[in-house]
Amino acid sequence: MAIIIDGKQIARELLATIRREVDERNLKLRLGIVITAEDPATNSFVRSKVRAGEAAGIEVRIYKEFTYKNSANKLRARVGELLKGNDAMIIQLTGRNGVENIQRALDAVPLGMDVDVLSSDANGDFLTGKGKWLPPLVSAVRKILSYGNPPVVDVKGKEVVVVGTGPVAGRPVSIWFIREGATVTPVNKYTRDVSFYTRHADIIVSCVGKQGIITGDMVKDGVIAIDVGMSTGEDGKLHGDFDFNSVAQKAAIITPVPGGVGPIAVAMLMENTLRTRLTENAAAAEENQF
Repeated sequence: MAIIIDGKQIARELLATIRREVDERNLKLRLGIVITAEDPATNSFVRSKVRAGEAAGIEVRIYKEFTYKNSANKLRARVGELLKGNDAMIIQLTGRNGVENIQRALDAVPLGMDVDVLSSDANGDFLTGKGKWLPPLVSAVRKILSYGNPPVVDVKGKEVVVVGTGPVAGRPVSIWFIREGATVTPVNKYTRDVSFYTRHADIIVSCVGKQGIITGDMVKDGVIAIDVGMSTGEDGKLHGDFDFNSVAQKAAIITPVPGGVGPIAVAMLMENTLRTRLTENAAAAEENQF
């Protein structure tokens, strides 16, 4: 039976560490979150970030900008107005009532405030290995694989399949694994036989958001199964991409949904918010030496 990663516990530990540093340095930090539409999933994500901010000692301010949902240019201008007074800023992406050409609005967030790493500048720095911090989901995957002493697993030389190639999760996760020395196969909806690849994988990270698309017969014994995808089932509950019961019978390690990757990613968002100030202070100290 698999080791089930307790993402909530890992997140609590991370947030407690952030809180200690915030208190020791007497920092006043604020993360701004812009939302352009409300739906159950978005509201749940935002609430989790508010709670994490409270635990980390970081103020989280919500900006409900529904009137700008139909214009990326107007939203971009509005985001620019909201930057003042915040240390970090994100635009909460949503599957419903999404803003067309949302990248224009995302690019309004300056590099030093982009803790989601979704602007073109921040993403470019991440792709070239120059980023100040990792995207929160990538950091969550890294934390799961490195949790404990010694680390749970060393990814170097491992066969990794990333299911889903979207810009928020699948693509950056694939890039990070490649950088860490893994052999990576990204698969998507155009892949003819996903199971052909997943059956040979040492690590599978699924980022699709469709309930139970990866079943126990699609994985090998001892696989590391990391479930980034999330969707609401007919029962009204959250489910992951892995059919948990059948995959857990064969996996060495598996993350549940909910309570796996999600809480850790939110904690890493708070860590990135802390780093905005630490990076700023370090840059100022370096400048004062000259």
